[in-house]
Amino acid sequence: MNLEFKPISAKDIDRLTPFYMMRRNKTCDSVFLESFLWREYYNVRYAIWEDRALLWLMEYRGRVFSAMPLCREEDLKEAFHVLEQYFNEELGYPLVINLADEEAVKCLNLSPEHYLVKEEEGAADYIYSAEALKTLSGKKLHKKKNHLNAFKRNYEGRYEYRTLTCDYIQDVWKFLDRWREKKGEDVEEHLDFEVRGIHEILRNCCSLNIRMGGIYVDGELEAFSIGSYNPLERMAVIHIEKANPEMRGLYQLINQQFLLEEFPGIELVNREDDLGLEGLRKAKMSYCPIDFAKKYLVQQISFGQGTGQENGFDWAEKIGALADTEEELTAAQLGGISADGSAKAVWQDGLRYADEEEKQRCRELWHEAFPDDSVAFADYYYGEKVKDNRILVKAEGGKLVSMAQLNPYSFVCRGREWPVDYIVGVATAEDSRHRGHMRSILKKMLEDMNRAHVPFTFLMPADEAIYRPFQFAFIYRQPRFQLTEKARETLSCRPCSSREDAVLAASFMEQWLKERFEAWCRRDEAYAARLMRELASEDGILEFLMEEENGEEKLAGLHGEWGLEKREQRLLYAEDRLVTREKEKEKPAIMARVTDVEAFFQMVSGGDSAAVSAEQSDGTAKKTESEPDGYLEIADPFLPACAGRYEIVTDKAGGARAVKTDEAGEKQSKETLALSIDGLAQWLFGFRPLSEIVAGEGSVDGTALPAWTKDVRPIDGVFLDEVV
Repeated sequence: MNLEFKPISAKDIDRLTPFYMMRRNKTCDSVFLESFLWREYYNVRYAIWEDRALLWLMEYRGRVFSAMPLCREEDLKEAFHVLEQYFNEELGYPLVINLADEEAVKCLNLSPEHYLVKEEEGAADYIYSAEALKTLSGKKLHKKKNHLNAFKRNYEGRYEYRTLTCDYIQDVWKFLDRWREKKGEDVEEHLDFEVRGIHEILRNCCSLNIRMGGIYVDGELEAFSIGSYNPLERMAVIHIEKANPEMRGLYQLINQQFLLEEFPGIELVNREDDLGLEGLRKAKMSYCPIDFAKKYLVQQISFGQGTGQENGFDWAEKIGALADTEEELTAAQLGGISADGSAKAVWQDGLRYADEEEKQRCRELWHEAFPDDSVAFADYYYGEKVKDNRILVKAEGGKLVSMAQLNPYSFVCRGREWPVDYIVGVATAEDSRHRGHMRSILKKMLEDMNRAHVPFTFLMPADEAIYRPFQFAFIYRQPRFQLTEKARETLSCRPCSSREDAVLAASFMEQWLKERFEAWCRRDEAYAARLMRELASEDGILEFLMEEENGEEKLAGLHGEWGLEKREQRLLYAEDRLVTREKEKEKPAIMARVTDVEAFFQMVSGGDSAAVSAEQSDGTAKKTESEPDGYLEIADPFLPACAGRYEIVTDKAGGARAVKTDEAGEKQSKETLALSIDGLAQWLFGFRPLSEIVAGEGSVDGTALPAWTKDVRPIDGVFLDEVV
């Protein structure tokens, strides 16, 4: 069967959106963003069948299931049969569809002899009259209107509604950090996952067809909402709505204004389900829904008789219930029983991205692999960093054998920002080493980055030799700064401790970096606040260096140190006249790996990440509009997607565009540069001269480089001093 399932990403929106418009569907799954939000939690993959239907493949704790095909109603039965055939013949599994919409279930009219169809209680979406939510008129909504009016009175002249664009990303991130912090640690698991999902939306907001709005009070974002539009139903789908709960009436205001400003012509509003939470159910019912979009579990019972499948699929009923506690999702229900028959938490075998509960269980391997890390630092890391990171895990025999963690950063390169991941916590259990586990982890990780058009990834190696076989190469030496003797005598220190301090520290770092480097990880309030908590985990401190000038103190630098036993300077950003640089003691510190050649050239040339998609609707690369200045032949034995021949067009201003081509090169002389993927990273990050790299690789004489290479300007100064 010719079905090729692949991961869903933001760049797929133009290709997939037409399928969402092919039949009526009032559930929240009727819009692209819902599929995008859950793509990692359920390892969502898709395939297009004959350009007639969009088919799904998903996983939940090792179990494979699907969603209802998206297609025209007249094609639904055939598409359903194709999906059934794929599950039975290719996967060897019965077909299970979760959260099937009522319209599709009625259309299929499945035989009870072959399928169990069951309404999923607690999974129905709440449907409201758009007019009612916009006006809040009538006795039933009188209390809501009172709350709204109270807010308007209390904050008269101090608030405003704004349509949020990608330019407001930093405001939303800052709000989320405050909102999540106020929730504390004793909260439902779905909240951390939801925050991570919002971060993914914001990182891809330029590609996604979404609508965002926010309420600012005294110039600060205090509420925001994210939604999508279903034109067939003339319906808004509200995916995210957050507000400062301490401001009475703010939730009512963002609810109303978001619909008025962003969805003026709609008739219905879908505010999704209640996750089985009683508090959320009461809140949704208080707005007086006019209908519910019911969802169903569809289970094939005519497949695999006698193999245990006839006992039912209780696990499938848990898929949509993120609010279910781990006590309810026992190891037995998830197919994981320990050797002694107890319900000990075990790992589902396979290679996948960990869910929120599994992330915390990775801590055991962390302590085994990194025994020098203090418990306090691990408490910080697993309480803070895993909120928005990804952990790729591999399990065998019910045991976690290997993992690698991806911590997201916004990488600034020549004035533009790119989402990249810092690889940390690469670890393999001691009794499972030298069996290729880390290789398979890195392979999937890099392939996923390539599919997402991520330009590169980076890490701080414990040993260079571990990562060289995977074409990682050093691209950054850690500068060593020390205060001059005079500076130590004259400067005073003031600790960074408040939110205002975090804002000031971030601003100082950002300006300091901008004046000295062309590439670094963006510093903002959230970055600085997290840095303060990171240093504090090992009894450290972030402090301002203050200098007296004309009787007043002014900020002259930023210093950080930590260490439970031995104190260590973590950072020093200060004016040049106050420091000395010990270049002779500097050593290579960060290795990088190019994961998409075209995106990497775009980034180095100062391009925008939103413009990196160079694919046509049929998936083939666009041709260069002008005659190429030359060619680049990339060797990449570990990530074949990067290997091959690229046309190079320079802009004569230091930038260049690379476009992969399948055409055989007629000219192989001076116009073509043969280079390894790791050599490309070292060249364009400005770590080593190109002549030295090619001479070392033996491809050409270092003095006989193609002319076009002189028109490409490597990055002049990279700064990557992050630890995790």
